[in-house]
Amino acid sequence: HTAVLPNGDPNFAKFQKWLVDDLERTTADWIVVYMHHPLFSKGHHDTTRDSDHKYSILRQRLVPVFDKHGVDIVLSGHSHAYERTTSALFNNERVQDSADGDCLDVTSGTAYVVTGSASKKNPGQFNHPLMGVGLFESGSVILRAESPQRMNVRFLSNEGDGDEFQIVKGSGASCDGDSSEVRTLSLAPQNLQEVEMKRNGVWRERVPSGRVGVRPSRRALASS
Repeated sequence: HTAVLPNGDPNFAKFQKWLVDDLERTTADWIVVYMHHPLFSKGHHDTTRDSDHKYSILRQRLVPVFDKHGVDIVLSGHSHAYERTTSALFNNERVQDSADGDCLDVTSGTAYVVTGSASKKNPGQFNHPLMGVGLFESGSVILRAESPQRMNVRFLSNEGDGDEFQIVKGSGASCDGDSSEVRTLSLAPQNLQEVEMKRNGVWRERVPSGRVGVRPSRRALASS
């Protein structure tokens, strides 16, 4: 199920009511919301610099609705780059994460993606504390619901490796059949710059610039 919110004035009470009514009616396995302005971004537009309180008003009005009605993923634009959370969010805080940030359990939270670089790209800092991945690359996002419990999300970049992750939910939620990869997040935000990948034997480094680099894992280096 998809719901599309309008661009413009954040004081859209009638659209908020429409959204609540729409989400209460749906019985779909997956709920996706599209909107223009991102709730979290430090790309071309910085939601932490909110002089007119536009972004904070949007968060106050929409995040409780997303949390209450089980929205699985929110896609937005406005910032002309690619950013995403590496954990599900509930009440603007991390709730769960995988060992590598590429599998998010949204049973009790929501994944947020900024995908605004299909037509052009603009530079940014890409170091929002809740957005663990940021790419200054042009491209588009594809969602593929593989089952009622798992969805694949892929950023197809025109100039790099892009990004790919999964969201899972429900009892026994797992990524690629390994339920141990989904765990309660206990790392502080500053410690999320480097997280070890269980798959593919690599160590993925998410640097403040938002670029994603890959190097051999510590285990592989020790055995070489």
